Amino acid sequence: IVELTKSFESNPVEEQTVLRTTTDRNGNYIFEFHPDGDGTTQDYHVSCYNHDGTAYVNSFNNPGVTADLPSNVIPDSGISQWEFEQDLTDSWGNLDLTDSTSAGYTTNAQQGSYAKLFDGTDDRATNPTESWLPSGSAWSIGVWFDPDTLGSDDRIIDYRGGVYHILNIGRSATDTLGLYDGVDHAIGTISTGDNYVGIGYDGNGSYECYLNTGGPPTTTVSSTPGSASGGLSVGSSDGDDPYDSAISQINSYDKLLSSSEWDSLYSSGSI
Repeated sequence: IVELTKSFESNPVEEQTVLRTTTDRNGNYIFEFHPDGDGTTQDYHVSCYNHDGTAYVNSFNNPGVTADLPSNVIPDSGISQWEFEQDLTDSWGNLDLTDSTSAGYTTNAQQGSYAKLFDGTDDRATNPTESWLPSGSAWSIGVWFDPDTLGSDDRIIDYRGGVYHILNIGRSATDTLGLYDGVDHAIGTISTGDNYVGIGYDGNGSYECYLNTGGPPTTTVSSTPGSASGGLSVGSSDGDDPYDSAISQINSYDKLLSSSEWDSLYSSGSI
């Protein structure tokens, strides 16, 4: 729910009109106001409320202005979003991660202002849930990550929720990003520095993978995931096979995204 109010520190010349409501590349809401009448500048006060009732306020003194809402307004299909803004909370749901790291955060982030650092030794962020991604039905995830080194089996995400879904670097080859679901699947070649991957599963044994692109898919995979349990571990496999460097954001959805949604996720961080 987004609530927008305005008040005037002086009497308005005439009724003020909202001309446009849009969103920017980062998913922020933009409200533009222009005064009617003689164009005299009024002092505006805009209050924007997120779904949880938290207020975000901008004040300004010009006829054309913007007021930004946070980018974590929950989409209908949203499961979880970890933005790593100096914490491990789930912006969309209740899957907060437990911090077992020592490396802290960095402002070198692809999305938002911060990214979570992992030390490449035993750092990890965990949740015991085995119901993060729907079992036997469609889902999609987007991950923004920035490896310092390319290892032999660095686990970015190790999820075992009835079946294996492990996103790793170097399991099949040093510079290869891979998906492991009981069988190794190469997604594509990566370098150190900023990377993005989107993975969608149709619920019937077919994956589509987007590596540093909004489409078309970098690769598609047909596979039946193998059985596994153990919950979610970000940054390692519960302390083993550790990932070295930063993860900026992880989004997950309870459907297979459309081609336009994949493109939007890659370009703006939201669908």
